[in-house]
Amino acid sequence: MLKDRVITATLFILFVVACIFFLPSHWFAILSGLFFSYALWEWTKLAGLKSKNSRIAYLILVPAGVFTSLCCLEWLERGRFFELMPLFALLFWLLVPIFLFYFPKREKYWKSRTAGLIAGIFVLVPSWVALNFLRNTDPMPIWILYVMVLVWVADIAAYFAGRRFGKHKLAPKISPGKSWEGVVGALIATLFVAIIGYFVLRLQWSMGAWLILNVLTVLVSITGDLFESAFKRVRNLKDSGSILPGHGGLLDRMDSLTAALPIFAMGHFWLS
Repeated sequence: MLKDRVITATLFILFVVACIFFLPSHWFAILSGLFFSYALWEWTKLAGLKSKNSRIAYLILVPAGVFTSLCCLEWLERGRFFELMPLFALLFWLLVPIFLFYFPKREKYWKSRTAGLIAGIFVLVPSWVALNFLRNTDPMPIWILYVMVLVWVADIAAYFAGRRFGKHKLAPKISPGKSWEGVVGALIATLFVAIIGYFVLRLQWSMGAWLILNVLTVLVSITGDLFESAFKRVRNLKDSGSILPGHGGLLDRMDSLTAALPIFAMGHFWLS
């Protein structure tokens, strides 16, 4: 199992990095759109859709709606779409902790297929928009790689800090393995990465604003992880899928990043 996880993670990271560095912008948008479409397919399972036809219809309608918005309103060229979607995502992720706090109370909302499908749109569409916004922001590959490293380092720090010091559960009814000590470990690692990144990237932004953006990004990434875990617990699912050997589904590897991307992209836009 460990061997499968290492091989899958290595190949996946190499593939993603190659796409970030070498694909033209339009091909990157298309390929990333296919990845996020598959993530939408997995989300239909979390939302409770069982009919294959219903899942396919959702998978067609959501990307079609995004594409129609881009074409008809011409927001892609004007940048309006990239400006507004991360803001919607921020408002959404600010509300999510309230629902997580009351979990599993108000269970009918978690089991509502309509609510689940709407949540999938707010989770994944702004993330795809933010990913392509960062991909088209100079220097082109740096910002996506930075967010990926930030989230991964925070995840690793949270895991080891939780194992070593974890005594106070963060959300025992959602993810019993996570602890507040793990969150503290993640935030310490976040500050470490942010300070190094500030000087390596030679940023002209306020150091305070930069640190706040990084901390907020990681806190929202933790929320994103818990949010997907709550849906899996409601549906009695261990993983969102099985496409990645040793890792489960694509969403299982993207949950933190999908929440982090629009927050970081919005902060980048405001600071620039």
